[in-house]
Parts: sequence; structure tokens; C-alpha cells
Amino acid sequence: MIPLLTVQDRLPLDKLGLMLAPDFAVPKGGWEDRSETVTVAPPSGEPFETPALITASHLCVSKGAKDRDWRIVVILFSCTEKQVPAGSTILAAEEIVRELLSHSGA
Repeated sequence: MIPLLTVQDRLPLDKLGLMLAPDFAVPKGGWEDRSETVTVAPPSGEPFETPALITASHLCVSKGAKDRDWRIVVILFSCTEKQVPAGSTILAAEEIVRELLSHSGA
């Protein structure tokens, strides 16, 4: 597992989980949703593993931002905002991280 993102914000989604920001650009070849186990490393506290969905999501954004319409987001199924504070590091399989970061400009 290697770092995928540092949590800047979280949005609880009813009956789905906790969506994390930042998000990622959709790779040129598209994206197939994936259920993965990720590691959450809070700024103060013990790292823990949790199931996650890494999925394409249509986000409502302002006009003129077409590249931001469809984004890849990470949703943690069973976590709360308290468990995943801003500043937490999310670690994922190296293959996923490389695929997402190679297309995100990060």
C-alpha cells in the first residue's frame, strides 16, 4: 500500500458512506468501479483498514468546468467524519494509485 490522497474534506452520503476529497480525473481509457480495501492513517491515531469504493461520479459544478463533470472519488463504506479527519492519509494498492495519479496531474 502506498499513499493515494491526503483528505482535505469529507462528505457523508446517506446509505453509501463517506466521500473523500480531493477527487481525481478520469483516466483516458475510462474507469471501472472498484471495491478495494484501503488503509486510513489519521493524523493522530492508529491506522486501520476499511472497505472502499473507488468510482466515477458525476459532480455538479459551475459552467465552464467540463473536465470536472465526471471525477473519480473514494467512498469509505463504514467510516464517519470523526474517524477520518482532514489530514488523514489514504493508502491503496500501488497499481490503483499509479493509474489515478498518472492522469490527475498530481
